[in-house]
Amino acid sequence: MDNLTLWLPAWLAGCLVMLTHVPLGQRVLQQGVIFLDLAIAQAAGLGVIIAYALELNTQIYAIQAIALISALIMAFIFQLLEKYQSHHLEAWIGCSFVITASIGLWILSGSAHAGEHLREILMGQILWVTPYQLSITLLFYLFASILLWFNRQHFYLIFAICITATVQLVGIYLVFATLIMPALATAHLSSVSNKLWRGYGLCLFAYTSGILLSQCFDAPASPMIIISMAAGTIGLLSIHYFKRRIAGV
Repeated sequence: MDNLTLWLPAWLAGCLVMLTHVPLGQRVLQQGVIFLDLAIAQAAGLGVIIAYALELNTQIYAIQAIALISALIMAFIFQLLEKYQSHHLEAWIGCSFVITASIGLWILSGSAHAGEHLREILMGQILWVTPYQLSITLLFYLFASILLWFNRQHFYLIFAICITATVQLVGIYLVFATLIMPALATAHLSSVSNKLWRGYGLCLFAYTSGILLSQCFDAPASPMIIISMAAGTIGLLSIHYFKRRIAGV
């Protein structure tokens, strides 16, 4: 029972994350802006670091607000770059990731808990999520869904809102894996619905097996989930490859 109460909130967090990130990842891969998620996630992470530096780490609403503002500023910049620098957008996105990461490391260099804060932002603490954190994340996702319903053009804005909540829930690494790996594993499929359902299946497998493996081996959950997702991605792509070979395509 103790194990169940420990990993069930983490598993629910994974289900909540994949609900939005699988379709967002499909869009990211389609537009060819692979590092968009890392850059905006890093911007949200920078907001969290700034909140820590201002000693607001106990004020959850202040952290959420600063992280969201930071991510929205980055999303607005990308919106402008897509309009005026579309040929080099991926390069600009990569540069922004390096710049925000460097600013974050600079701020953390004066903190006695720098290593701990950096680990939380990169790897998250999915095994320690609370129902309150899940409810806040759900509110962010609902807000993004409402914006999407009324205006489908502001992709970067919607993306930033979703990423802001997720970074604080599961960390930057798991955000990237949940967005990109399912998209890569299903890129060969022509049906959008098939891409989504297989992507959801892959994430469900990864989060479930990764959390169980972390319990069995007393290992951090995020790396186990990412390794499980990588194994699932390779497995799906291998099945597709051998099917093509058998069919003689």
